[in-house]
Amino acid sequence: FNFKIPKKNHGALVYEIDTTKTTHGLGVEVIRPKNRTGPGWTRGGRPWQFAYSDAALKQGEKIEFGSFTVSVIESGPFGDVVQVSPR
Repeated sequence: FNFKIPKKNHGALVYEIDTTKTTHGLGVEVIRPKNRTGPGWTRGGRPWQFAYSDAALKQGEKIEFGSFTVSVIESGPFGDVVQVSPR
């Protein structure tokens, strides 16, 4: 997603694409876990923090949205194993 995001924030990024929205910059919504509300592009005396830099799922975490549940069931240097199942 962005090579500058620190390794501690790496994980599976869940997003929804709405192909009916054809205007530039619209139609992609990152689905973030409810307990995370990280900042957007702010400075606030700290290094830049990227929008949605806290949105990635880690091993053992899940997101429920719409009629789906997305879970990270395994994670390692190879990447993440993600399970998508109906709710």
